[in-house]
Amino acid sequence: MQGQGQGQGQGQGQGQGQGQGQGQGQGQGQGQGQKKKMIMTKKKKRQEITDREGRDTGRRLIPGGLLSPQIAFLTKNSDDCSTMAQADVNTALLNIVTQFVEQHDRGNAPTEKELKIFTDILRRFNGRMHVRDLPTLDLDRPLSWIREHPERFHIFEDDAGQTVMVGVVSRGVRICPDYNSGRRLVGCSKSDCQAFHVCRDHAGGWCRAREGCRRQHSFTDDHNRRLVEWFRLDSFSCEELFRILAMSTLQVCSDYNKKGCGLMGRCTRVHVCRNYVVGTCMIANCDRAHDYNSAHSQRLLHMYRLSALNADYIRRHLLFYRVKPQHTLAPVRTRALHALFAPVKGLDEE
Repeated sequence: MQGQGQGQGQGQGQGQGQGQGQGQGQGQGQGQGQKKKMIMTKKKKRQEITDREGRDTGRRLIPGGLLSPQIAFLTKNSDDCSTMAQADVNTALLNIVTQFVEQHDRGNAPTEKELKIFTDILRRFNGRMHVRDLPTLDLDRPLSWIREHPERFHIFEDDAGQTVMVGVVSRGVRICPDYNSGRRLVGCSKSDCQAFHVCRDHAGGWCRAREGCRRQHSFTDDHNRRLVEWFRLDSFSCEELFRILAMSTLQVCSDYNKKGCGLMGRCTRVHVCRNYVVGTCMIANCDRAHDYNSAHSQRLLHMYRLSALNADYIRRHLLFYRVKPQHTLAPVRTRALHALFAPVKGLDEE
């Protein structure tokens, strides 16, 4: 009897142990399987983007990582979409990939005529010209032609939709915010960074350190030289490259942050609080904008293809630009500015 009891006890114990072991094993196996499945789903999503980046266009292979830095920012935050809805992330990713592929399917090389007009506006008008000067370009229908080349030129319109200015732009060209973060030179840790590692203050024309600045004021290092060649900008001087960077970056209006902008809806720079952008505004009821919700700001964000991105990304990529005396288009007087930027009727009906 005792033997039978012991046998039954041992059998029950072994059965319970095996059951518990199997249950725990199955539970752990299922948990690990779900975790692996989630990891594989994320990897597959990122791999799809990588495949799009590295596809052979037939003319030249697009290197992995040369897609707009917006991709890296969005994919990094796509796992935790507290700042952007997943649908917004997917839409932004699709738009960026489409624009990149369309641009690089053409080999990213400007035609001879594009390069000529681009260089003419850059050198004669410092990158931006008033619509009244369009007839001086070697074009039969200048405004219509420029509208057909949005990858090389900006058309600035006022809030009423009237054309005000025309400027040069190089899509995808941008200054690395990580390289310029902090007072001390920390630098960008990304080995495949596709933004220029140059001093943002120097690009804006107001670097106080000048020759003593620890950040690059040229494009002669390996990283920047590689990007200059990739964007087909190697025919321009260092000063012209900085001007192209400035013209390709959305700028904060300095007049708006002082006594107010006299151009109002005709201004080509975003109206937002400078201290808010740098994260130092301590005014409880600041009378300057702390967002980009105005029609004026939204129009400029759309022009620079930033409207689908979140506020933090926009803030990190804005440029504070100080207009130098030789870049000034007219005396800074309200009447002169209003006359200068007055819309010209008839140009849009070419």
